[in-house]
Amino acid sequence: MNIAECALQGVLAESNRIKLFDKLHAVSYESEVPIKLIEHVLKSPLPTGGSQELRVTCDLVQAPKWHIMSVTPISARPNIPAILRGLIKVGVGDNVRAFMEQMGFSQDFELLRDGWLWRAMINDRRYTVTVCKVKKTSGEEIIHFTNWYFVELSTFASDEELAKVTEELCNFAEHLAPTVDLQKVDLR
Repeated sequence: MNIAECALQGVLAESNRIKLFDKLHAVSYESEVPIKLIEHVLKSPLPTGGSQELRVTCDLVQAPKWHIMSVTPISARPNIPAILRGLIKVGVGDNVRAFMEQMGFSQDFELLRDGWLWRAMINDRRYTVTVCKVKKTSGEEIIHFTNWYFVELSTFASDEELAKVTEELCNFAEHLAPTVDLQKVDLR
């Protein structure tokens, strides 16, 4: 049985933030949990061409917790109205970046995400909504997305549940509209 992360993404104007927060408070069992993440995107060339990508993340709010993730886009399924990603996430020590660099990976860029998350239960399934400001650094260049928030609604589903779960995901997204327009567009 394969498990996929199903997600919809969008951007939120600062002027709509309070409206969205009110909608999320009404449906969530866990609200406005602060998040501050640093995400290092590492790449290594493959002998056959292309590259392999890994993401090393650290939660800066809780005692620093480091994870390494392999995020694999799942081939497009036109009848599924959500982004589908295979995700493997493993807890690691704080020396993981140095280890990965010794293994041939180099940093492509870094994301700094600062915001909040909400968790909601719908039909016995946990959904997560993250709302955060994002900064991207690459070398000396820092790109600020100051007037907008990145919003992602996500959950997990097996192949057998995919159609039902993505329908529920889209219904949840409709509840948040028109405050935020969540779509099948991978902004990462």
